[in-house]
Amino acid sequence: MKDKFIGYYWSDDDYANEVWENGTLVVDTNVLLDIYRVSPETSDDLIKVLKMYAEKDRLWLPYQVAQEYHEELYPVVYSQMGNFDEAYGCLKEFKAKINEKRNHPFLNEEQCQDIEEMLNNIKRIFDEQQDKLKQSIKNDSLKTKIADIFKRRVGEELSEDDLQKIHEEGQQRYEKTVPPGYKDKNKSDDKKYGDLIVWKQIMSYAKENQRHVIFVSSDTKEDWYLKENSQTITPHPCLFKEFAAETGKHILIYSLELFLKIVKSKNVIEIKDGTIDEMEKVMKQVYDMLGRFSDINEATGNDSNVTNNFILQKKMSEDVSETGNNTGSTAGNS
Repeated sequence: MKDKFIGYYWSDDDYANEVWENGTLVVDTNVLLDIYRVSPETSDDLIKVLKMYAEKDRLWLPYQVAQEYHEELYPVVYSQMGNFDEAYGCLKEFKAKINEKRNHPFLNEEQCQDIEEMLNNIKRIFDEQQDKLKQSIKNDSLKTKIADIFKRRVGEELSEDDLQKIHEEGQQRYEKTVPPGYKDKNKSDDKKYGDLIVWKQIMSYAKENQRHVIFVSSDTKEDWYLKENSQTITPHPCLFKEFAAETGKHILIYSLELFLKIVKSKNVIEIKDGTIDEMEKVMKQVYDMLGRFSDINEATGNDSNVTNNFILQKKMSEDVSETGNNTGSTAGNS
């Protein structure tokens, strides 16, 4: 029965272990952009994982992902710098309140000076981090490191004819709500088929090279995942079925945080506990933000394109922590 309903058994050991041992790692746009959203220590770990797969000749990037990454890199970096400015604005407001001594007669002069010194140190740290962000997109920087890792590992650009065929197929798929990508139907014509193009390019790579694939993405919209009572359950079974039918190979789909947990549990490469903890916090923060604005985004067709896989990863991460070597679970991952 498993061979006929492969989408419901993708995490079985026989299936998953084969992919982990021989599969090619493919990452989505949001994963590359997350490297700029985290601390330098966590960023180093992410780079280390990508580099390790590259050295084993098991790393590849769809052209569509590379294109989206370059288009969105500067907005993401400067948005991060804006977050520092916003946070420091709050500190300045706090500082002004403290300086109004009539409002704080319980603070003596020495205590006020201690607070002033602390705020100055925080400002210094903020300035240093902003400068690091600016440097990350210059030559001989984080951007260059990523480019070097993916040297000769990026797929070819599709021709206009091939793109037109995908657009025509996408229109039919979206009308029937066939994953992936149909949740992007309200976007502009040049954006609405991005997920489908990535999916098609991954399948083409797997078929041409006869390689299993580990696909790491943080997109958990309904056109990628099954949902029940607003809970994210598992990657959509029809994706596994289509992938196997088109390529004759297998695919695993993970969030970044869950992928790193499994990498660590399998001793594929050393990953610091702090890296996984930070990724979990980043995903939770963004997921909470998206929860407040999801209705607006869907109505307007806006795409946050940021890490938002928290509900699924939380349960699946707990499974990995409990077993020590689990590759994920399909049922009850919420």
